[in-house]
Amino acid sequence: MSDATARHNAGSFFSPKSDTAFKLIFGDAKYIEILIDLLKAIIRLPDGEFVALEIVDPHLLREGRNDKLGIVDIRLKTRSGKTIHIEIQVQPKSDFKKRVVFYQSKIIAGQMGKGEDYSAMRKVISIIIADHDLFPGSESYHNRFTMCAPESGLEFGEMQEIHTLELKKLPKEWDGTPLHAWMQFFNAKSEEELEMIAENHPATKIGEAVIRWKYMSEDETARIISDAEELHRMDMAVERRAAREEGHAEGHAEGHAEGREEGREEGILLVAKSLLLAGDSPEKISRVTGLDIEAIRGLS
Repeated sequence: MSDATARHNAGSFFSPKSDTAFKLIFGDAKYIEILIDLLKAIIRLPDGEFVALEIVDPHLLREGRNDKLGIVDIRLKTRSGKTIHIEIQVQPKSDFKKRVVFYQSKIIAGQMGKGEDYSAMRKVISIIIADHDLFPGSESYHNRFTMCAPESGLEFGEMQEIHTLELKKLPKEWDGTPLHAWMQFFNAKSEEELEMIAENHPATKIGEAVIRWKYMSEDETARIISDAEELHRMDMAVERRAAREEGHAEGHAEGHAEGREEGREEGILLVAKSLLLAGDSPEKISRVTGLDIEAIRGLS
């Protein structure tokens, strides 16, 4: 029995809302129907848009040496060329709303090649699943944002759309929607709970998602990445608590946010190197870390 299996059997629950679990369940083109079922529960698009849905590289390339590198969890193209990017956020991040706008802007600008006009631009839809409070005072667990006039509701075109899903605000009682069932899936705390959700909602693809979850719960590479993520989250929580106890100003704490993010990227690179040494393929490491395959090959 592998170490991963031993940990799993000992009761170490591999949460579906961890970055690694999310990417492995929903980011594999071989199981695209699971992702489509989740998307249909969140966004309003004609069914034809999900035909030949394409998962593309999640990295948003820098245009200049000093540009930030944007990385999203899953990025897709629909049949008509619309882009959907999905991100799961377990821990709160500073300037979250600005970061989402930055990602969307990079995607929109990246659609136009030299000599093309604005007709080449297609809609970008962002989906953020958060395990923390994004909008204090609001009880809604699902919000949809567009560019519109607050007085009349008139939309300024339809280039941008943002959906936010707050897991902590999910009502305990099922509200009759597939979306509520999927959010229960992310909130599950045990294998038994996952199986019960799948059994209660046979019309969804949650049962197939649970099968995928069980398979990767035994995968050693996925567990290593997940453990690294959990250590990072613990470090961040300790750092935030220490800042509060020492009375640091909010601005001071935010000033270190970029450095902490760079530290997380360094940690992922170190894990990728370790997995290469352990004999895992660049393709497998890319699936669970989100790193570019060529970048992983360069590590060797």
